[in-house]
Amino acid sequence: MEQRGSPNHNVSAYRAQAHDLPEIQRWMVDLLSLGKAGPAHVPDEDSFAFYWEQYQRFDVCSRELNRQVAVHNETLFRLLEKSRRGVQRIFDKLKDAYQCEVDEKERLQASLSAVADQAQREKDAHKNHVSDIMADFSVIKAKLRNKQADFDSQRSRCKEQENELDRMRRTIGKYIEGSLVDDPKEATVRDREPYAPSRIRNNASRRAKDLFSLDDQADELLAKIVKEQEKQVTFLEDMDRHVSSVDRRVFRLKSAVTVYNTAEVECQTEESALQQQAEAPEAAGGGGGVNVALHPCPVATELDVLPVGRHVPYELRQLMTAFPLTRRVPTLKSVMSVAMQIFRSKIEADREARGTGGEILSLSDVVHQFFFKKYGLDNLVNLHLSQLLLGLEHHNVEGRIPILRELLGINLKHKPVGRADRDIAFILGFLDELQQVVDMVAQENSKENVIEVHRDHTKDCAKAYLARFVPDGGMVAAQRIRVMPAPVSLKSQHCVSFDLVLQEMFRQWTDVTAIWTEHLKYVFNKHCEYFSVVRDMEFADDKGAREQDCILVEVDRNEGLKKRRRTMRVYQGLTDDEDTFAKPSSDAASRRRLTALVMGNDEANRPHFNQSVSTGQVSVSNASNGVVALLSQDIFCEALRLMDPEISDDACDMVYRHACALYTKETERLFEKLWATKVDRDTGQAFYINTENLRTQWTPPYHMENFIVEDVEERFFVRACLDFDVLVNGPFCRILDKRPQDVWESTEIYLGRIKDGTI
Repeated sequence: MEQRGSPNHNVSAYRAQAHDLPEIQRWMVDLLSLGKAGPAHVPDEDSFAFYWEQYQRFDVCSRELNRQVAVHNETLFRLLEKSRRGVQRIFDKLKDAYQCEVDEKERLQASLSAVADQAQREKDAHKNHVSDIMADFSVIKAKLRNKQADFDSQRSRCKEQENELDRMRRTIGKYIEGSLVDDPKEATVRDREPYAPSRIRNNASRRAKDLFSLDDQADELLAKIVKEQEKQVTFLEDMDRHVSSVDRRVFRLKSAVTVYNTAEVECQTEESALQQQAEAPEAAGGGGGVNVALHPCPVATELDVLPVGRHVPYELRQLMTAFPLTRRVPTLKSVMSVAMQIFRSKIEADREARGTGGEILSLSDVVHQFFFKKYGLDNLVNLHLSQLLLGLEHHNVEGRIPILRELLGINLKHKPVGRADRDIAFILGFLDELQQVVDMVAQENSKENVIEVHRDHTKDCAKAYLARFVPDGGMVAAQRIRVMPAPVSLKSQHCVSFDLVLQEMFRQWTDVTAIWTEHLKYVFNKHCEYFSVVRDMEFADDKGAREQDCILVEVDRNEGLKKRRRTMRVYQGLTDDEDTFAKPSSDAASRRRLTALVMGNDEANRPHFNQSVSTGQVSVSNASNGVVALLSQDIFCEALRLMDPEISDDACDMVYRHACALYTKETERLFEKLWATKVDRDTGQAFYINTENLRTQWTPPYHMENFIVEDVEERFFVRACLDFDVLVNGPFCRILDKRPQDVWESTEIYLGRIKDGTI
């Protein structure tokens, strides 16, 4: 198809009209009159079509004229033909320019429409913003009115406080000076305030030394009183033992011989029975050397099993000789200062122990030694320890205080702190390195409770210290320290609070420990063997039952994975997340949380599983359906070699023995918690009380050598690996931020990439 405006199209038009001479003549007349009249009757949108039609007519007329001229003059024909073609090219250019103008017009119209829409949207947004501002302005005016009302109330309260301050100064002056000042209305302008602060401060400082000396004298007097009290208690106990050593039955029988001869015969019979029972204590069915038939075991009450000092953490409770109740809470500055001194004492004690090859003391031992070196008397040590614990519980601030509260086990007072040694080593290691680059000693005696450390030095120290533990190399902690707010007391942004830094480091350590724990649990579940409990453990009793540990039989791993998991011994079903002795109750049902820690062959005292017992990690609901997950020594070492292929056999054996020791120590602690030992005043013999059901017996319920374990459960495997830094020393420490199944199912691939340096 021919394009409109092309030369071929014009030729076609010429051929169509070449023989219509009248029409061509009429076209010529129209073309000659076009310049004068113009297309006034043509609309704007059709002007191009009109001119195009006129151009075609012009082309047809030009071709016809050229054809007629060619007959007479060839040269003129060529000249006219060139002129026609030039006109054609000019018109084509004009047509292209017109088309460009039309396109530009359309583009400008579209742009104008977009700009108008944007302007309308901005106008609407501006109206909404103005509405929000007016609403905020109304809220601010309401708040301003409230603040004005608060200001007025505070001003009136300030006046009341000034009057109260005046009365207080008068009272203080009365007890400091011994007399009252004159009426303030008659006082001079220079001494208008009764007992000004400077005067009170000077008087108090002069008497502070006398007050401290009186305090020391009172402490010494108290120590003498306590010592004398201990002497009196010892004397009374000796007298009680002396009186108890006399058999009242024999005494009564000897007195009755002179009156009744028959009583002497009965006494001789009873005495011979006692002698026979003493020669053969086991003939009467146990009893630990006491004739159960003649001497029934004393009846126990809940007060007999209530532990002394249960408000004190477990480890400190073992070190204190008394547990004084105090209501004096130390100040925040005092508690924070003592916390820092304890941290430094622990650092020095650990450094000295490593230098001499001695045993590293626990934090509780260091705290007790710290106060004993400071005061020298056990009663003062107990008093100040109680005040420190009260201050740690009372003050809720970030930094040293919550960390020390966590490490001492104040939040869970009834059991030892499981991973306190690792946490203490981490925190004190960072504190020791930070002290080498930042001077903190000079700031501890300042009036403020804030220790300021240089931001950049602290950030670099924290990053370098965490690079060994966390997969990100300490970048997250460094970034958090970089954006920490500066202390309020400072205008400079180059310092941060030491307590905030310490809190952030402890949070990082807690997070990475949780990640390690998740990986260790996965490794345990990957290697563990499953056992079914054939017979549960039992304690000895006065009826002849002997103590024995539980008996296990191995089950198929696929079958064990389908069953509910339980602990090896049912006594571990008692949750350690709550204190059993915190709320004594006479209700028998409330004391059945530890259903299996009972005596002997009595069916009522055997372990029952008809009720769910929470273990803190797994749920033990039925002994027949539950299985025990354990690691033997060989499988234990195999799991260690998976996490660290280069670990030695001696190191594996050390970690395994440590896990077994943790298991045995935990068992012994729970046994001691279950069985309380008392002495019967009539016989002078020890008897044992079951703290769960208040049953009493003469026979020792257990001997720890019969409950030594050789297989390890999950939580003791995790604790032992954490204590010996198995994951930290292994090659996979940098990739522990991945999922456990991704790491431990592809250890060979990751190990090859680590050796190649691609990770």
